[in-house]
Amino acid sequence: MASPPKRSEILSTGLSRLAVNAVVVTTVFTFLGILLAFLRFHARGRAALGKDDYVLMVVLLFLILQMVGVYLHTFLGGQGWSVQDLALHPERITWLLKPELGYTIVIVLIKTSILFPYLRIFGHLKMTKIHIYVLLALSWSWGIGVFFVSVFQCTPIKKAWYPEVPGH
Repeated sequence: MASPPKRSEILSTGLSRLAVNAVVVTTVFTFLGILLAFLRFHARGRAALGKDDYVLMVVLLFLILQMVGVYLHTFLGGQGWSVQDLALHPERITWLLKPELGYTIVIVLIKTSILFPYLRIFGHLKMTKIHIYVLLALSWSWGIGVFFVSVFQCTPIKKAWYPEVPGH
């Protein structure tokens, strides 16, 4: 006989232990990424900045926005809560799908910022340049596909953001 689903561990703060872990990991890695990027900018010098560095600056902006999204998801959305706990607080459910689009944008931009230095370094080799452009096209195609799937996953579209809306 199957055991009933396990309820999430909710702390006295109203946060789940899983959500606290997500906030800690996200914060540490975001600040580590920012630190390493600024060390890179400092080492390259202002005159040597290329388009790969400017893409990385945009990545950092979106990375910070993604971190804010994780905080909102944790504090307002009930991240890590079980379905039974969320059923008692339906206002939190509307926050569950919101970070998905931001995550997709961050991943595509990170992949782009990784491929651009290769293009700068190895761009003089014709086949390598073609391979890098193919990888960029695949990354962006994946991102666009995930974006549209995320937006159009429910009928009506509003249901993805507000689960209480009738539809499927």
